[in-house]
Amino acid sequence: MTTADAPVVRPLLLIGLGLVINILSPRVDGWDVLPDWCGWVLILIGTWAFARQLPSGRLMIAAAALALVVSAAQWPPAWQVVDPGAIGSRDVSTSDASLLWALSLPALAWMILYCLALAGVSRADAGTSFWWKYLAAANAGAAVLPVFVYGAGMKGLEGLLGVLILLGLIGATVFSFLHSGREWAVVRKA
Repeated sequence: MTTADAPVVRPLLLIGLGLVINILSPRVDGWDVLPDWCGWVLILIGTWAFARQLPSGRLMIAAAALALVVSAAQWPPAWQVVDPGAIGSRDVSTSDASLLWALSLPALAWMILYCLALAGVSRADAGTSFWWKYLAAANAGAAVLPVFVYGAGMKGLEGLLGVLILLGLIGATVFSFLHSGREWAVVRKA
């Protein structure tokens, strides 16, 4: 059997499905019907399959595992910091928003590392590499901007923060599915 005939694994599909689960949050009696930790399990499996041979692979796997633990801890309704529907409204205190930001840091770290890794492995396709770098920058902005919004009280940047969060998450989800079949994105079983 030649290398071209070897079975392939498309880890970006698993990662994309995990991101979709994290985006969708239908709730029944306070419980998330599609728990984010289920999405992080898929993301962790996909990251392990894709990134274990990359220089940043161990760091990506560690960030995904930490995000899984944090999301599992936030799943029970009694442990929720605030009503997720209230995020961005005037009812959320600065301390609650700051805590939510701090809890999101492992996920944002994974997202930045993921986007940068894909920008690196897709270097031969300049357009694709550019978009992954752009998404890495959007996620980095989403990780840093809350320091100014919540720490320095620059509430005027809250809209930009929301745009960066949505752009980073939805962009990474769409591009994960879109690029999952590319030669640089598949893992061939030997």
